[in-house]
Amino acid sequence: MSDQIDLCYCAAYENAGARWNMREVTLPALRKRLAELRQCLAKFEDVPEGMERFGEAAMLREEDELARAIAYAEARVGSEVVA
Repeated sequence: MSDQIDLCYCAAYENAGARWNMREVTLPALRKRLAELRQCLAKFEDVPEGMERFGEAAMLREEDELARAIAYAEARVGSEVVA
């Protein structure tokens, strides 16, 4: 997944093929992963207080990284983004 996140920041957006790949392949995969991650995070709401929450912290960090990468790529691809 981190390769796809990295791709959001280093893709050659001036290239039509790169924009197509980002719009049709990479962004949908990242959005799907973000939705899955948010579902998992919702399950942590039931974890009793005081328990170790290292997994939750890692997921929160990944959620933030994904959301920022998606926003960056969407801004670079521009109006061509299909939700």
